[in-house]
Amino acid sequence: MAAAGFQPFILITNDTTIQTGQEAAIQALEAKPETTAIVAINDAMAIGALRASRQMGRSVPGDLAVVGFDNISWAVYADPPLTTVSVPMVDM
Repeated sequence: MAAAGFQPFILITNDTTIQTGQEAAIQALEAKPETTAIVAINDAMAIGALRASRQMGRSVPGDLAVVGFDNISWAVYADPPLTTVSVPMVDM
């Protein structure tokens, strides 16, 4: 990624809540306003990123793509709808 001139914003935390996702997304978008995508460790943090994007006047998916991970049941209530990765742990 560095060879392509891409410098990702990386946050390391053990608090993976909506609030933390919102705070992290604000930090990322302020540090790197050119950000076009956020990939969150789980859907709760991704929903927080959706909230942050709205708060900062960024349109999802127009200005910013947001992706979650774990396909929690209440992610369907996110606005706009959340793109999420589902991993069928039982099948693995």
